[in-house]
Amino acid sequence: MRLARLAGVGGILLGSFGSPATTPKVALGNASPAVVTGAGYTAGARFFVSYRSGATHVRRRVTASVAGRFRIVLAGVTFRRCDGLLLTAAGPSVRLASCAAGGRPVVTAKPGGLVSGARFVPGERASITVRVGDLVLRGSARAGSRGTLRTRFSLPRAACSDIEVRAVGALGSTATFTVAMPTCKKP
Repeated sequence: MRLARLAGVGGILLGSFGSPATTPKVALGNASPAVVTGAGYTAGARFFVSYRSGATHVRRRVTASVAGRFRIVLAGVTFRRCDGLLLTAAGPSVRLASCAAGGRPVVTAKPGGLVSGARFVPGERASITVRVGDLVLRGSARAGSRGTLRTRFSLPRAACSDIEVRAVGALGSTATFTVAMPTCKKP
């Protein structure tokens, strides 16, 4: 009986190492030097990772860890957001259009303080600064798998001030947006 219980536990453990628990994912983790990370792969799986950005093309063979992860540092390679990106690893990929091809990041602000952005690097953390007159508010947001981000700020009612928004991503994405307010008349 005791042996049967141990065999059952061993089967569960071996089963968990033999197949991926989640869908494989690949991401750009750092810009300089470029770092590529992945998770959700079968333990011990061997495959190629391909990085293309601008004129830079790198292909490396990797082996997934027991946890199904990998991390490679591309020494001497610096990711530049406006060069675009094609990153592939045994199934999943990350594609970003170059700035010249309409891939430049954008950010907008709506009444009520909703700030949203698009065309950021998936997973990129962005520092967001909102300026309303002399008031400066700071926050951050992480881009989702499609490169979009959203956050909300508590904006004061300042009908006579422009609202300026600037989002700067940790991987090089930068976007600005200004809502110009009409000149206020003094009574």
